Amino acid sequence: MTNIDLKEGRKNVKNNYEIIKLIGYDINGELFLVKPRDNDNEENELYIMEKIEVEHDKEKYIKNKLGTLSKIESKYIIKINDYFFGNENGKNLAFIIMEYFEKKNLYEIIYDTNYLNERAIWNIFIQITLGLKALNESGIFYQYISPKNIFLNINNKIKIGGFDIIFENDENNYVLNNEDLSSYIAPEILNSFPYSKEKCNSWSLGCVLYELIFKKRAFDYESQRYILKKRFEIPDDCEQDFKTVIQKLLCKDFNRLTVSDLVFEVTFKRKVIELNMFDEIIKGSIQCKYIIL
Repeated sequence: MTNIDLKEGRKNVKNNYEIIKLIGYDINGELFLVKPRDNDNEENELYIMEKIEVEHDKEKYIKNKLGTLSKIESKYIIKINDYFFGNENGKNLAFIIMEYFEKKNLYEIIYDTNYLNERAIWNIFIQITLGLKALNESGIFYQYISPKNIFLNINNKIKIGGFDIIFENDENNYVLNNEDLSSYIAPEILNSFPYSKEKCNSWSLGCVLYELIFKKRAFDYESQRYILKKRFEIPDDCEQDFKTVIQKLLCKDFNRLTVSDLVFEVTFKRKVIELNMFDEIIKGSIQCKYIIL
């Protein structure tokens, strides 16, 4: 990483990683495939490095969020292994070292494949919900969750990423500079009403579930801005269990379940059992005493 003036992040990682190649871009930065320079113990150890520009006055805030994220132990969250800050061409940058995860984003799966039957959708949805639950319980909330920051590998295993979306999410600042992505942001934010971060995340989750089922967005930007003023309609041929959960997520905030509430909802619990996802019960993602067989 030549011509980068590195500063200390969680630890001094200057020159610890070698860039292999640029592999893509996300909304706010570049993604690189990297490997540790001193890699005597593990062969073929690869990571993804995300490089994003940050404002100087947000560096402490971002560092705190990265510290929290790096401590979360959930198989549904892309693991942060390291992070540091530096300067490149006069820009203040954050470098995030994440686990390597061979994947497609969920947007590609929804629109480029035809294999999403009801069972697959429930499996994916349950994993996303449990990942968001782990984040929310650690005080981490996204501005929005969309299929483009949820990733799925060939074994249908989910990982939530897109951590740059968290960084702007301070106490009073939701960035609405992208009308395309604002379709996933809760209507109380779009209408400048008071809001709960937990319930804003569950609204986005409902939008993702709707898109998984119907292969189209629940709302465009304009319709969502005014959605609180009209009843949300679900097609009559929608499977009843899907309809039940959607109605509890895409509704006015005072009726809306949080993600943590949702995992104890009767339909959700029943689907966990039907899909034999008992590993989630045993490991505590869903407490055993709330499961009725």
